[in-house]
Amino acid sequence: MLHAQREENPATVARPIPPNAFHQLVEALPVIAWVADADGRVTYFNARWSEFVGQPWDPSLGDAHRLAVHPDDLPASRERWRDALATGTPFDGEHRFRRHDGVYRWHLVRAVPLRADGEPTRWIGTCVDIDDRRRGNDAARFLADASAALAHVTDPRSTLERLAKLAVPRFADWAAIDVLDGEGRIERVALAHADPTLLQRVWDGCRRHPVQLDAPHGTGAVLRTGTPEIVPDVPEAALEAMAVDEQHLAWLRDAGPRSFLCAPLELGDGRVGAASFVFSTSGRRYRPSDLDTATDLCQRATVALQNARLVEALRAADREKTEFLAVLAHELRNPLAPLRTGIDLVARTPSSSPAAQAALQAMSRQVTHLTHLLDDLLDVDRIGRGVLRIRRQPTSLAEALDVAVETSAPHLAAGGHPLERIGPDVTVMGDATRLAQVFSNLLDNAARYSVPGGRVALTTEVVGDEVDVSVRDAGAGLSPDDLQRVFEPFVRLDPDGPGGLGIGLTLARRLIGLLGGTVTAHSDGRGHGSTFRVRLPLADTPAAPPRSAPPTPLPTRTLRVLVADDNRDAADLLAMWLTTSGHEVHVAYDGEQALALGQQLRPDVALLDLGMPKLDGRDVARRLRAEQPAGELLLVALTGWGQAEDRQATAAAGFDHHFTKPIDLAVLDALLAG
Repeated sequence: MLHAQREENPATVARPIPPNAFHQLVEALPVIAWVADADGRVTYFNARWSEFVGQPWDPSLGDAHRLAVHPDDLPASRERWRDALATGTPFDGEHRFRRHDGVYRWHLVRAVPLRADGEPTRWIGTCVDIDDRRRGNDAARFLADASAALAHVTDPRSTLERLAKLAVPRFADWAAIDVLDGEGRIERVALAHADPTLLQRVWDGCRRHPVQLDAPHGTGAVLRTGTPEIVPDVPEAALEAMAVDEQHLAWLRDAGPRSFLCAPLELGDGRVGAASFVFSTSGRRYRPSDLDTATDLCQRATVALQNARLVEALRAADREKTEFLAVLAHELRNPLAPLRTGIDLVARTPSSSPAAQAALQAMSRQVTHLTHLLDDLLDVDRIGRGVLRIRRQPTSLAEALDVAVETSAPHLAAGGHPLERIGPDVTVMGDATRLAQVFSNLLDNAARYSVPGGRVALTTEVVGDEVDVSVRDAGAGLSPDDLQRVFEPFVRLDPDGPGGLGIGLTLARRLIGLLGGTVTAHSDGRGHGSTFRVRLPLADTPAAPPRSAPPTPLPTRTLRVLVADDNRDAADLLAMWLTTSGHEVHVAYDGEQALALGQQLRPDVALLDLGMPKLDGRDVARRLRAEQPAGELLLVALTGWGQAEDRQATAAAGFDHHFTKPIDLAVLDALLAG
């Protein structure tokens, strides 16, 4: 029944849409619509097209509508259209059309064929404006890429230069960054241009015609007020008004703004600069939404700039710390030198007093301890700056432990700590000097915190392709919280306990880390002692057998030695030591006196301090070396400066050796005897 009723109801019978109704429907669409014949020639555009391009559609003009397509998009658009016509498949693409005001806007263009007997007879298409959506997506991607790029810049000026380069060509034809100094002066610190051949011309023009802070508009106004500014279209009259002469006007017309946007760079409550973005030769124009993008970009740049300034401040603080440590080491080494020399000099003289000998031994231990503290402090700093030299090579672990035990023997003996040493000798990948330093620090730590007479155990055990070396003490022990902090620098877990800088364990962990190993701590709690375990990789090849050191030769003749140091105690005591060794010694207390004596005496050996008044030790060395070649004069630097750059400087000045104070006098005797 219902079916019959539907057949009898004329309103329900499907009928073709009459041509005039189709025309009305297409004209009512809010998007551009068009029709093309089977060969692809456009035969119709609706009124939206005329409204967009600003002139009526004239079918007699054929493909004239293609003049509205952006030149960069036209070749690809034509190619896709030819493919669609050849295959009869729908057309789909995105390209820009020029609006009546000269602005290009992105459109999604789609067309489908209408067929008769399976063959396309005509095409119906639409052009949907997607410019706002596409620009929004492009802006989001641009800002994300900018954030990623700015995140890796750690220098303030480089951050601003990167900001300018990021904007070109995606957001500007050229971009400039201007900053304000503390006195209100403007400096252009960065400039980027899409055309490298024009970059220098733009720079030259900017230098000839700098930004004026009192300008009513433009970059100067943004710098002064902090209010962003956008000028979508810069008219010719504005360029003429900006120009100060014909040369300036020619430059503005050649590379100057056709569309301009400027946003401030602000840190906290302070304005530090402004970023100017310019469209010139590309024909692009800025829109209000671009101002939001520019403001967002500048905010991200200021965050990166702030981070870069923090990094710069940290670097400056690190440089100051390094300089302070170097000066501290120098100033402490200078008094240590005469102390060491005086102790050794007195010890060389026979004494019948056991108390005097005991006092000398205690003084010697303390000077050695203070010297090691200085070395450890500087090593921690070198590791932090990545400049500590490590020589990883097959190394006998037993030999490194022998040196460590010998170094720590006075500390162990002072506390009455018997040392139990167990385990085989193995070859590890390490640095013999640094391994001895690590284990000496661990043994010293065990001696410092063990109860008087408590046993210290040094145990070696092979575990797979690694070796564990444990230092166990019977001391105060560590709480669980202490185990987390014990390796931190300058941490003293017990303020009332033994003294120290709190860097020995820090240095041990960092050195072993550089050697590819680990250091861990274990304790059953307070009062139950502690165990520090070092794990190192075994070497694939055995360590080279140690070379037996030849006996120290005795001097075969008296040497003429020049000692120069502005620290009179250090110079006089060293001269006394050398005199008792049988040498002819002459002393100078400043650089000029050292040079005069050297030129007069032509010594066999010159032991020179570096930081002397009147003439630096390096200058003295250079002038003495010019008169006496290396085979005739041995130049030795004795100084409190021991950084790598100090050693390089002494080598360049002609020194044969560089020793930091206090020098081991046995080493000096051996050097002179040889």
